[in-house]
Amino acid sequence: MKIKFLRKKAKKTQKEIACLVGVSTSVYQRIENEPETASPKVLMKLCRVFGIEMDILFEEEEKIHIEYGNPYENLIRKTKLLSTYLDDIPDVENKELQEQAKIAVNAISLVARKPNLGVFGRSDAGKSHLINYLIGKSKLPVQLQPTTSTVTILCHLNERPNWLSDEVIIFSDNIHISQLANEKYCLDQKRFYKQGSIDLLSSDCIHDHRFGKTTDAYTCVVYIDSNILKTCNIIDVPGFANTDTDKGQKSDAEKAQSILTSLDILIYLSPVTGCIDQTDMPLLRPIFSKLVVPEAIEHDLPIFSNLFFVASQAAKQHSDLALSKLKDDATNRIYRHYTNKDGEGLLDVRGKNIGKKITQDTLKNIWFNFWDDIPDRRDPFINALTQYLTKTLPRLIRAQTKRQIKALRIDIDAQLKKTIDNAIIEIEKYDDLLKQYKLILSKKEVQRRFKEIEQTKTNLLKLTNKTQNETLTKSKKKINNLIRVEEIENLIRNAYGSDKKEAQNYIGALVVENMQSSIESVFRNEVSNVEKAVSENLDECNMKLNKINDIGEMKIPFDTQGAFKGTATGLATVGALTAYASTMGALGGYAVAAQGVGILSSMGMGFAWSGGTSGIMVGISTIGGPIVIAGILAIGFGLIVNRLFGESWQRRLAKQTLKELETQGLKAQILRSLADEFINLNKTINTGCSNLEQNYHHYLEHIRNQVEHPAESNKELKLHLGKLEGILSFFTKAPWDVV
Repeated sequence: MKIKFLRKKAKKTQKEIACLVGVSTSVYQRIENEPETASPKVLMKLCRVFGIEMDILFEEEEKIHIEYGNPYENLIRKTKLLSTYLDDIPDVENKELQEQAKIAVNAISLVARKPNLGVFGRSDAGKSHLINYLIGKSKLPVQLQPTTSTVTILCHLNERPNWLSDEVIIFSDNIHISQLANEKYCLDQKRFYKQGSIDLLSSDCIHDHRFGKTTDAYTCVVYIDSNILKTCNIIDVPGFANTDTDKGQKSDAEKAQSILTSLDILIYLSPVTGCIDQTDMPLLRPIFSKLVVPEAIEHDLPIFSNLFFVASQAAKQHSDLALSKLKDDATNRIYRHYTNKDGEGLLDVRGKNIGKKITQDTLKNIWFNFWDDIPDRRDPFINALTQYLTKTLPRLIRAQTKRQIKALRIDIDAQLKKTIDNAIIEIEKYDDLLKQYKLILSKKEVQRRFKEIEQTKTNLLKLTNKTQNETLTKSKKKINNLIRVEEIENLIRNAYGSDKKEAQNYIGALVVENMQSSIESVFRNEVSNVEKAVSENLDECNMKLNKINDIGEMKIPFDTQGAFKGTATGLATVGALTAYASTMGALGGYAVAAQGVGILSSMGMGFAWSGGTSGIMVGISTIGGPIVIAGILAIGFGLIVNRLFGESWQRRLAKQTLKELETQGLKAQILRSLADEFINLNKTINTGCSNLEQNYHHYLEHIRNQVEHPAESNKELKLHLGKLEGILSFFTKAPWDVV
């Protein structure tokens, strides 16, 4: 920090500045020699004295360089060979082949890529300062007040696309990181905001506390020459606790949460002073819920291998003993908050789904301190992070890329051969098929089939409405049981014992967390049956749509489930791979093929955890969102135990907690959020049924064309078979063994 230099430049003595900031000369002398001992209040006054922003107080010189290497260079080079082959289509007129190849290339690019590291935490936790240290340059603005107002993505300078000459490009909306090289996507006026020099970070990407100016910037991408950026992209997010909930999806909390499912690694910072306090606690929920779970696939990995808790600002005035106690207290607080006696807490559920019990020691194993000037409080964290970035994660991504390419090869081969077999059947048994098609096209049969589709829709919507009513009824009952004075009092005694201060600070957030966990438990149990029922109803519909009176089953059946997903038109392979790729879109480098995901999950409606090998955690992981978080914070800061005779402090605190819950209306907010999930579910059902109906219309048009023009259709079928065989040959010759 440049305090001495700035004092000389300001031409003021130590005594004069000490007087201006309200400390003794001896205290100011100590601050000049040991800047980390200065309180935030003193530092803010120093800024005013010097007339500068906080970032000027920090040194601009290069930080320590760590050699990270380039672990993905060889992998990306090899998979580029396969992608180039798939892009170089010899038959430019073959649109089906082009579409097939494009989907395959996208599926490969989702795994054969550099991972994303996110830095999260409440406002003023020191996120930007830590990132500046990691990249070895003071690039991100640093202030004491909440600074970052955008999702800021740092990429290596070598990855900057040719069409972009500036260091920084800013967007007015959330973006897909995989599309950053796509000029058309990035410069689309719907999302493009501004581009320019690094100075844009200070003018357009921070909160303006002095003049209160607002910005429409949402995502900022910065291209920097830094070693660590060869191993990962680093994403800085706004402070989770900024309570600008009136901005809706543009609020800081929403921006921070929007990037979670794109991350492979996450660092959560909380400052030593007030470490993991009332502000942090509710913010961990979306992280535990949405962060990808690599150990669900690679079982040799320790639990939370990609999550780092960091106590920031661990300066030398904090003793080792104090930091050790802080770790014990903070991890105990997290564990107590996210587990419960019914086994419904987030950590309980996560442990069950990966087959490993999560304990307080699990959390201690991922706990670190950070102060960049003290090796003992810097190196353990940096070494662990470096090991994960340069050894563990590259191994995982190589293995996943190999699995992905193998699955693609098998899937393409199987689907194409199935499609070719169907085409051969159409040619060989063309006369029989035409008879079937003529029967299907009768007015009576067409009406019957669309009536079946409509009945399927009615059945599914009736089922979801029934499930919604049952879920809301059971959830209300659970919540009402949790927010009784007696229940809250018992919770206080069991969770906090005689620690009045801890109970007073955290009981509000703990009660709300138990409410949310209980609702999720009900949601999982009730709605998991919906997925099964959807599949059963579609199977029944499939049987009826493919049944022809007096003849039996269709020789080439209509794919009802594929049509419901919206993937049944065109080649069967295109449909299969589209579902495959869309399922992987937001799951980092660890997602397994869509075979492990149900029908509605692949359409965008998640049901708690996906089981088996997928290891994907989705569902209603952030019930209530920022509004509930704001309500929890109001409770956490508002509770004061009055001294009344005749009742224990636990009883009094329970009563006041209940009163605050009612004042904030959190019960109603959480139940409304639950109802919203069913709105999403109904939308998904409606979309699926619309897809089914639309695809059946296309199917009827296809067979009507064959019936009305049999000679031409037969000729086209033979040409189509030749195309399919050409596509199969093209994919068979692809260099699949590159990895």
